[in-house]
Amino acid sequence: MLSLERLAHEVVTRWERGDLAEAVRALDRHLQEIAEDRERQRGLIERAVGLYADDDIEIDADRTFISESQKGAFVMGWLWVTKREDQCAPLEAHADAVIRPQEGAQPQ
Repeated sequence: MLSLERLAHEVVTRWERGDLAEAVRALDRHLQEIAEDRERQRGLIERAVGLYADDDIEIDADRTFISESQKGAFVMGWLWVTKREDQCAPLEAHADAVIRPQEGAQPQ
């Protein structure tokens, strides 16, 4: 994600200097890589949705970012946080329930 942000800033910088084409091509290449990663790891993304998506965690399977390794992947999700502290359960209890939705459900 940070790489995407860096490339987008480069587009803006080069736009201002009048040297836009290469920055746009680099951004396009990176966006294509993101889409290819998402397609290649569709199964892991769908598994993450099944294990972790709920009212507090949203994973958009068609637009998520994924960071792969040999043993698995990090799949981007959005975590809902209420603005008022008095509306929140203690973070430790909620985080434990979200991370371990059921015994043995951890991704391998």
